[in-house]
Amino acid sequence: MKFFRLFLLFISLSLLPSLSSAQEREWGSNIGADFQKKFGKKFALSLSEEVRLDNDFRHFDRLSSTLSGSYQLVKKHLKGGISYGALVYNKDSYCLLNHRLSAGLTGEAEAGKFGFSLRGKYQTTIKDESYGKQYKVNPEQCLRFKLSVDYNWKKPHLTPFVAAEVYYGLFEKDVTTMSYSAGIDHRFDKKNSLGLAFELKDTNKKDKFFINLGYKFRF
Repeated sequence: MKFFRLFLLFISLSLLPSLSSAQEREWGSNIGADFQKKFGKKFALSLSEEVRLDNDFRHFDRLSSTLSGSYQLVKKHLKGGISYGALVYNKDSYCLLNHRLSAGLTGEAEAGKFGFSLRGKYQTTIKDESYGKQYKVNPEQCLRFKLSVDYNWKKPHLTPFVAAEVYYGLFEKDVTTMSYSAGIDHRFDKKNSLGLAFELKDTNKKDKFFINLGYKFRF
């Protein structure tokens, strides 16, 4: 019961920035699938596909494909990873293709049934804002730091979690986005799992609320 009180408290605290702000608010959803293949005990490759809806679920905003590689540096405690993502944005009468590269480290620890994860990564996005005869590339760079806490139920294989992430813009030299999320993962077997989460992204311009659904397959 203590865990659930902390779980609900985190959700309440996550909502405080939006409830106390007069900024514009918007709802959306991320629906995706992630496929991961392990090579030995240390190296893994994964392919992720995701569709994003915004404007209160009325608009198809983005399709993303991400290829990632990770390597276990310290067993059960530290791993490194790199990734490349192709992001296709749906504008009113055209589409834009952006490219995203990232590299980072993730530290993990356990205390009983609780799991703790701290991830730090560098991310650069090459934003192609060209249209018609005009051509403009606006690169974006940031550092992202994410802290996650989960609770492992072996039966019925449920894992509730909470997480917070900060985006620090290197060009802006300031925090550009804060992200808070809470959800639950259900593992059907060793290969298949499904996750559902609520996420709040607090940006300088607006608060964005997302309902996220993700399927994972490990082999």
